[in-house]
Amino acid sequence: MIIHALIPMRKGSTRIKNKNFIKIKKKPIYLYSVEPAIKSKYISKVFISTNENRKKFTYKNRKLEIIGRSKESATKKAITEIVIREFLKQYYCDYLVLIQVTNPFIKTKYIDLAIKKMIYNKKK
Repeated sequence: MIIHALIPMRKGSTRIKNKNFIKIKKKPIYLYSVEPAIKSKYISKVFISTNENRKKFTYKNRKLEIIGRSKESATKKAITEIVIREFLKQYYCDYLVLIQVTNPFIKTKYIDLAIKKMIYNKKK
């Protein structure tokens, strides 16, 4: 069973400049959602879908892949479903976990619990 996590991350926030790289306790905010997803025992790979320069991502892990976003999905009015559709056209998975980059309180145990419940309920 292949389970991927998708983290949409658009550059160009109009309210908070460079918000995805703002540091909280010396750590960029995007890592607070990336690291718990990487630590998940169920997630095979974590994808950040972004129009940001890849050189800005200093965090390296074999489970993490930075992928590009189309111009259509990178506008400030683009809905998340566009990013999901683009992702699913390129990558196969049985389940896709969507995680918002600005959710710094997400924990691995809750990601795993949600996946476990989803898989268990699917088998019934």
